[in-house]
Amino acid sequence: MFRFILNSILSCGIAFAQLSDGRISNEELIRRLRRSPSDMALIGEVASRGGPEAVAGLKDAFAAVQRSGNARTETLLRPSQMIAFELSALGEHDQVYFDELAKYARAAIDANPPDARGTEENAYRQWCEQRSLVGEDCSRAVTRYAMDLNALGASMDKRATPIFRRALDLANPVLVSTAAGRLARLQDAASLPLIAHACTRFREKDSNDIGSVASYFDSPEMRLVLDQCVTDASLKEQLAKSWEERHRSKQ
Repeated sequence: MFRFILNSILSCGIAFAQLSDGRISNEELIRRLRRSPSDMALIGEVASRGGPEAVAGLKDAFAAVQRSGNARTETLLRPSQMIAFELSALGEHDQVYFDELAKYARAAIDANPPDARGTEENAYRQWCEQRSLVGEDCSRAVTRYAMDLNALGASMDKRATPIFRRALDLANPVLVSTAAGRLARLQDAASLPLIAHACTRFREKDSNDIGSVASYFDSPEMRLVLDQCVTDASLKEQLAKSWEERHRSKQ
């Protein structure tokens, strides 16, 4: 899903379409990336080509953006995050790339934005004012925190497990659901009781959303989350059936 979101954003640009048509050689793409290491379309296309040359070019681009600046872009991610994610997807798991993704996920957790709805609305407004954020700018900031968590989670790196466990204590149900989903993808069965407890803090709809991640766990202990979080009987039955079918197909 994270890859789909990135590609959807990037493919809106004419430049990305031109890069993706295959007429530009790998060597030329990498030369362009070295000239413009923050160009998100170039980062994505170089990564999609793969191979040792692409890895080397992305590593050079990562070092360059670290030296020259690393501002967020309209894609909601910083260039260094996207490069670190792409390198991880290409099998490069150096600590420096994990740390780059992890530091923004930790910052999202430290920010701990409240929910914009219901009883948390006043707290959310105060949180926005403290950061001089108004209207859409504030909601965009929360969306970016979710992207920061997803960028780390999409790396499928088990070193992220304690970070996502910590995120289960956040005030915003969207961020909690994001963290729970990433723990499910990492098959961290030990987090199931933590997820079951986390959902009790939220309204019914949000609790159902958080509980829906249960079907992605391999462990049969996922029933704990279903029973604790999912109050919608039809949804619970659907999730349980999905889990059973998936495990039958593995036998």
